[in-house]
Amino acid sequence: TKVIYPWFVRHAMSPKPFHYTKECISCGKCAATCPLRNISMQPDAQPDASGRTRKHPVWGSDCAGCLGCYHICPRHAVMYGKSTRKKGQYFNPFV
Repeated sequence: TKVIYPWFVRHAMSPKPFHYTKECISCGKCAATCPLRNISMQPDAQPDASGRTRKHPVWGSDCAGCLGCYHICPRHAVMYGKSTRKKGQYFNPFV
Protein backbone atom coordinates (compact mmCIF):
# COMPACT_ATOMS: atom_id res chain seq x y z
CA THR A 1 0.00 0.00 0.00
CA LYS A 2 2.92 2.36 0.53
CA VAL A 3 3.63 2.26 -3.20
CA ILE A 4 0.14 1.85 -4.62
CA TYR A 5 -1.86 4.27 -2.45
CA PRO A 6 -0.07 7.49 -3.55
CA TRP A 7 -0.58 6.49 -7.19
CA PHE A 8 -4.23 5.65 -6.49
CA VAL A 9 -4.87 9.01 -4.82
CA ARG A 10 -3.17 10.94 -7.60
CA HIS A 11 -4.62 9.12 -10.60
CA ALA A 12 -7.68 7.07 -9.65
CA MET A 13 -9.49 9.26 -7.10
CA SER A 14 -10.88 12.14 -9.09
CA PRO A 15 -14.20 13.96 -8.85
CA LYS A 16 -14.06 14.79 -12.58
CA PRO A 17 -16.20 11.82 -13.76
CA PHE A 18 -19.06 12.75 -11.39
CA HIS A 19 -22.09 14.28 -13.04
CA TYR A 20 -25.85 14.39 -12.64
CA THR A 21 -28.49 13.35 -15.14
CA LYS A 22 -31.83 14.86 -16.08
CA GLU A 23 -33.47 12.73 -13.37
CA CYS A 24 -32.00 15.05 -10.70
CA ILE A 25 -34.76 16.60 -8.56
CA SER A 26 -32.48 19.06 -6.73
CA CYS A 27 -33.06 17.45 -3.34
CA GLY A 28 -29.50 18.14 -2.13
CA LYS A 29 -29.03 14.75 -0.46
CA CYS A 30 -25.79 14.22 -2.37
CA ALA A 31 -24.31 17.46 -1.00
CA ALA A 32 -25.55 16.73 2.52
CA THR A 33 -24.03 13.25 2.64
CA CYS A 34 -20.55 14.20 1.36
CA PRO A 35 -18.10 13.78 4.28
CA LEU A 36 -15.64 16.27 2.74
CA ARG A 37 -18.30 18.86 1.81
CA ASN A 38 -17.03 18.59 -1.77
CA ILE A 39 -20.45 18.98 -3.40
CA SER A 40 -22.25 22.30 -3.62
CA MET A 41 -25.73 22.89 -4.97
CA GLN A 42 -25.54 25.62 -7.60
CA PRO A 43 -28.32 27.08 -9.74
CA ASP A 44 -28.61 26.32 -13.44
CA ALA A 45 -27.90 29.08 -15.92
CA GLN A 46 -31.29 28.60 -17.58
CA PRO A 47 -34.69 28.23 -15.88
CA ASP A 48 -36.63 25.01 -16.51
CA ALA A 49 -39.90 24.74 -18.45
CA SER A 50 -41.91 26.03 -15.48
CA GLY A 51 -39.69 29.11 -15.19
CA ARG A 52 -37.96 28.02 -11.99
CA THR A 53 -34.21 27.98 -11.58
CA ARG A 54 -33.24 24.62 -10.14
CA LYS A 55 -30.09 23.79 -8.22
CA HIS A 56 -27.90 20.85 -9.14
CA PRO A 57 -24.76 19.32 -7.65
CA VAL A 58 -21.32 20.57 -8.62
CA TRP A 59 -18.29 18.60 -7.48
CA GLY A 60 -15.19 20.37 -6.22
CA SER A 61 -11.62 19.13 -6.43
CA ASP A 62 -11.55 17.28 -3.09
CA CYS A 63 -13.04 13.78 -3.19
CA ALA A 64 -12.57 10.66 -1.10
CA GLY A 65 -14.19 8.42 -3.70
CA CYS A 66 -16.68 7.05 -1.17
CA LEU A 67 -19.58 7.21 -3.67
CA GLY A 68 -21.91 8.30 -0.88
CA CYS A 69 -23.50 10.83 -3.24
CA TYR A 70 -24.18 8.10 -5.78
CA HIS A 71 -25.77 5.71 -3.30
CA ILE A 72 -27.93 8.31 -1.48
CA CYS A 73 -29.58 9.74 -4.62
CA PRO A 74 -33.29 8.82 -4.58
CA ARG A 75 -33.61 9.13 -8.38
CA HIS A 76 -30.29 7.45 -9.33
CA ALA A 77 -29.28 10.76 -10.97
CA VAL A 78 -25.68 10.89 -9.74
CA MET A 79 -23.26 9.07 -12.01
CA TYR A 80 -19.53 8.41 -11.90
CA GLY A 81 -18.57 8.36 -15.56
CA LYS A 82 -20.11 5.52 -17.52
CA SER A 83 -19.19 2.87 -14.96
CA THR A 84 -22.22 3.44 -12.69
CA ARG A 85 -24.85 3.79 -15.40
CA LYS A 86 -26.42 0.35 -14.99
CA LYS A 87 -25.20 -0.49 -11.50
CA GLY A 88 -27.30 -0.80 -8.39
CA GLN A 89 -27.23 1.35 -5.29
CA TYR A 90 -26.58 0.36 -1.70
CA PHE A 91 -29.25 1.47 0.74
CA ASN A 92 -28.06 1.48 4.34
CA PRO A 93 -30.95 0.22 6.46
CA PHE A 94 -29.72 2.29 9.44
CA VAL A 95 -29.86 5.67 7.69
